Amino acid sequence: MSRNHPQATDERDESGERADGGTVEDGTRFLVGLDYEERSERRRVEYRLENYAGSVSKPPRMTRIVGGEEFYDLYETLQETVDDPSHLSVYELEDIAPSSEERTVRIDRVYGVELDRLEWAVQSLLDKWSASEREGTTYEVTPDSGEATVTVEYHLIDAQQGSRLELALTGPTPAPNAVKDGMLRDLGYLLPEALEVFDA
Repeated sequence: MSRNHPQATDERDESGERADGGTVEDGTRFLVGLDYEERSERRRVEYRLENYAGSVSKPPRMTRIVGGEEFYDLYETLQETVDDPSHLSVYELEDIAPSSEERTVRIDRVYGVELDRLEWAVQSLLDKWSASEREGTTYEVTPDSGEATVTVEYHLIDAQQGSRLELALTGPTPAPNAVKDGMLRDLGYLLPEALEVFDA
């Protein structure tokens, strides 16, 4: 009986770049798992998956991660066990280590409030995140999930229709995006809806 089965492996493009840092070949699929402790962490990941441009589907009703040297014998036995072999799907998995490369994401918005109100909101936000001041308007925070520390630098600017908040979040992927999502959620409680959005 054939031992061929679909694979989710260490795919590389023509230049030899890993799939976790470049383009993934068509047809390659990955099983994404999250061992979360806080619901907020699960919601952030679900949001990213829901807005992903590629294909996302849920695994079959029964899914198990299996290891061991005798797996191929088990695979053949499973094929003989099921009512229809097409009901069985098996993927070879390989961990993809998180990128240690730093990136910067930005919150850049204009709010219809006075500058002192915006200053109060930012300070309240930093307090909520237990931010540690480094220098001036530069702080450090850690996401709820305990990921790497993110540097937060902000500037407040008088705008024609209110006040502008420019906030840069720098750290190893994916921590800056996690902080950005959380801070935008918290700003929604502290400020009215932004008049203009220039996020990056």
